[in-house]
Amino acid sequence: MMNQNRIITAFGLALALTMTPAIHADEIEDRHDDIEAENSTSQFPETPAIRATERFVEDYSGDIMVSHVKRSYLFAAAFAEAEGKSFDTELVYVSMLLHDIGLEDPFDKAGDFETNGGEAAQAFLTQQGFAELGQKVARAINLHTNPATARHDNYEFALVARGALADVVGAGLDRLDPDVIGNILKSHPRHGTKSLLISMLERQALAKPNSRIGQTYKQVPVSDLIRNAPFAE
Repeated sequence: MMNQNRIITAFGLALALTMTPAIHADEIEDRHDDIEAENSTSQFPETPAIRATERFVEDYSGDIMVSHVKRSYLFAAAFAEAEGKSFDTELVYVSMLLHDIGLEDPFDKAGDFETNGGEAAQAFLTQQGFAELGQKVARAINLHTNPATARHDNYEFALVARGALADVVGAGLDRLDPDVIGNILKSHPRHGTKSLLISMLERQALAKPNSRIGQTYKQVPVSDLIRNAPFAE
């Protein structure tokens, strides 16, 4: 089993190595300007747990973060479609909706934001009557910044990690149809995503230098990787 230092190092290396330099921001922006977005309500699954989680996220996160978590799901779903694989859409979407909740002030406690987010997600879903789902979502959230999760035996956990990395640093976009990428950006514009994520992650690293993200910042220029992601903003 990997110890925490090895996980941190692997995370940093994965961020550096999973970039897609063949895709540039101007190409993506030009492409999505010419695409008519699909009806966004048809792009997401609907269940009672999902509806409750959407309301929960909208109560605590701003519009930029809400768009980020929804795009992350759409990238995950696009990977699955490109690979011809089915997946538990409820588990992946709820996990995506909540994967960064530990960065929000009410849930930002001592320790790793991934752990805090997983605990907050599990507590919320359990209180709503979805205890089994809550356990799985907590696990997915806690694992999502470990790059090894992208190859996890649990395909849903892998998709959560891959979808999040795609929207943060552009990892894996070379495996997707440019029209699919363009439609995702058209239906859920980024509008300051890079600035928000950099601000939130740098705050974590500064306040909690021994956390996973704090240690990663000591080894890897995380903010620069986000700035250089193949998106305009």
